[in-house]
Amino acid sequence: MADPMTVIGAAFAENWEILVIIVLAATSIIPWAGLWALNFFNHNIWQEIGAMFKMQPIF
Repeated sequence: MADPMTVIGAAFAENWEILVIIVLAATSIIPWAGLWALNFFNHNIWQEIGAMFKMQPIF
């Protein structure tokens, strides 16, 4: 029976080009998704805070 890590290593060695493409795609997509989510979240939070202050004066 072959060692699982050796089998995985051999599979990656054969398909390393696909792996590189996947890694590049992930590293290029994830930051954009994160920025979008952060921007969306911040926008909603500031809108909520703004609405709260309009409804209830601070003083």
